[in-house]
Amino acid sequence: MQTASDYVNQSSVKPDVIFVDLPGTANTKGVLTTLKKMDFIFSPMSADRLVVESTLGFTKAFIGLPPIEGENKEQVMWLFWNGVDGREKTGVYEAYQSVIQQLNLSLMQSRIMDSKRFRKETDDTGTYVFRSSLLPVEVPLMKATKLDLFVDV
Repeated sequence: MQTASDYVNQSSVKPDVIFVDLPGTANTKGVLTTLKKMDFIFSPMSADRLVVESTLGFTKAFIGLPPIEGENKEQVMWLFWNGVDGREKTGVYEAYQSVIQQLNLSLMQSRIMDSKRFRKETDDTGTYVFRSSLLPVEVPLMKATKLDLFVDV
């Protein structure tokens, strides 16, 4: 967080938003402290029992942590479905969403769809660049995953 703060303070262009991509485990040093300082946290889930249970368990525990110095008390946490297979039955999602609602957690309505294109960009053709944080996403790839709808929300 200090490095990001130093960069923003030295930059002539002040960003409106800073995205921080953290490891998927709270066991990594500094993750919890960093999360506590965020304004918004977006936590991806896939429709897998272990993933959902882990995410919900972490989310409830994180929300219940005691305050720390420098914590953002206005913080908002959103869960979202990631890697959604369009062929999956919606009953699975409805069951999980019911539990999420009972836990009073926030769930985004937009979903990021699964796409084999995520794996294609690692081949040697050089025709796909999708997960770049520097280059814009190609429109057909964005629409296939519904990432455009996710970002617009």
